[in-house]
Amino acid sequence: MSAITNNNWYNLNSTRKYPLDEGATGIDDEGRVLPATIITDINIRLPMSLGIGGMLSSLVVTNNLVSATFLATSEPAVEYFSSEYSSSSASLPNFTPLCSVSLVKPVEIGVPYPLTPFADGVAGWIVFGEGINNTYNGKFSTLRQSSLAPKVCRYYRNYPVQSIGKKNSTTVLTGLVQLVEGRDVSIALGEREIDGETKKAIVFSLKDRTNQNALQLYASPCSGRPESRTCDREAVEFINTVGPDCQGNINIVFEEPFRTAIYPSNVGGIALDYPVGLIDACVSKDNLPDSTGRLPTDYTNDDECNPSSFPDPDANSDPRPPVLPPPTEVSSSTIDIIPLPASIFFNSESVAYWQTVLGWFNYVTDIIPLTNEDGTISIGYSEGLNEGTVVVDESYAAAGPTNLNVSLWFNGDYSTTLNKRITLDLKLILINGYGNGFMVLNYRPNASNTIDEFFAIEISKPTASFSIKKFNGSGFITLVTSGSLGIAQDSWYRIQVEVTPGISPSLTALTARLYDRATMTLMSTLSVGTNLYLPATGKVGIGSHKAEARFSFFSMEEIV
Repeated sequence: MSAITNNNWYNLNSTRKYPLDEGATGIDDEGRVLPATIITDINIRLPMSLGIGGMLSSLVVTNNLVSATFLATSEPAVEYFSSEYSSSSASLPNFTPLCSVSLVKPVEIGVPYPLTPFADGVAGWIVFGEGINNTYNGKFSTLRQSSLAPKVCRYYRNYPVQSIGKKNSTTVLTGLVQLVEGRDVSIALGEREIDGETKKAIVFSLKDRTNQNALQLYASPCSGRPESRTCDREAVEFINTVGPDCQGNINIVFEEPFRTAIYPSNVGGIALDYPVGLIDACVSKDNLPDSTGRLPTDYTNDDECNPSSFPDPDANSDPRPPVLPPPTEVSSSTIDIIPLPASIFFNSESVAYWQTVLGWFNYVTDIIPLTNEDGTISIGYSEGLNEGTVVVDESYAAAGPTNLNVSLWFNGDYSTTLNKRITLDLKLILINGYGNGFMVLNYRPNASNTIDEFFAIEISKPTASFSIKKFNGSGFITLVTSGSLGIAQDSWYRIQVEVTPGISPSLTALTARLYDRATMTLMSTLSVGTNLYLPATGKVGIGSHKAEARFSFFSMEEIV
């Protein structure tokens, strides 16, 4: 048989590891070899700020779908092929979501398909081979398994200045920007000391000689100086006798036992809660006999402690008080702090300090899976229950069908979500095509304190997926997701997440596992390293998006 000459590039790639690096093993987490015939070519460009290389994170080929995800790494892959990193105990490299592709079959062989970027500045394409005619499902956790060849995944250097604009303005100039001097304003390259370091800077200044009154021409909108009382309208300099600090801020501190809460941005304002009721504030007379001979029956009820005018709750009303927005600080003198490890069985008593911050929640009588008081599971355990592993009890339901529903846990003894293992049992109810539920991690204001953001570990019935997502205040960004898992409604699932520090100070590692709650069979495992998580000072909780999700069990413990 004669040898093949001038072999097609894609055919040649289907006989070797390319586009994986020659040093990569090509073996997935289950110990299977990645077929070389599935991916025959890749081309990815990424900014250096995101990473200098990449790896294949997951590849799923079913009868109806082809899906692949890629991660960026800040370290060269060759370092992880050395003996130092060859042991199973080696630390994971710095991974960042890069791009993905998801195609519905039929998929043409030998045709480039564009990749969907997870970050700005990422672009590329992928080519599939004849291997997509067979099914495959593989996940890769290390560079040694699936690093991409340097020719395939190349980085470029970012411009040192990405944009220019006015402070606190959303309008910016990008691309090539030409700065033009004015009649009175000069623009020059100079040096300035910034944070103790001498750095090059573009210096704007008034020219030495000008025919105009520059101080008047370039005065602020008040047309004067606040300290000299020459503004057209008097500026605010003090609140009573309190002036701002060097940054122009006035900080209001509410002493104990006040509790404060900030209402959502669409409402505005601050709520103050003082833990003293009417009966504590009122002063009632003792109605004792006095020196003048006054008897108890001579007294009249003229005190101010009148009964409340609110009607008693009936069967159609909710007897529980309204839930405040999340307190910024919680005092141990006003609520009971629950130490870790903690196990919570959702019912009307246990969620007293779970506060609804978005949407609404209620209680539903449900058939829930059995969990022991210490959080352990007894498969087949029965003690007079309706069925061997379930019991009729209350579940906590995210029931707002219009948008986000989020409830947070405030009285747990945790100041950080790092080094924590968190467990949640939930099931999905399909409403108007939506059927999802998620665990909330690190719910907190963003760096500029303008919006709330959080991470969501989500299961979804419509997409049959298990995902790690980031909510940025306006929408969800998927960091990593599984393939088709056959998620069913009205079935209970267990999500377990471990939050640990990454290999660099700016990274956080999230490892999430999904179990079928009836049999505790592991369905999927997701891992991601992200620099979007810190600081880890937010709260944990539960939620759903335009759907009803029910929750029966929650636990949190330290990872030692």
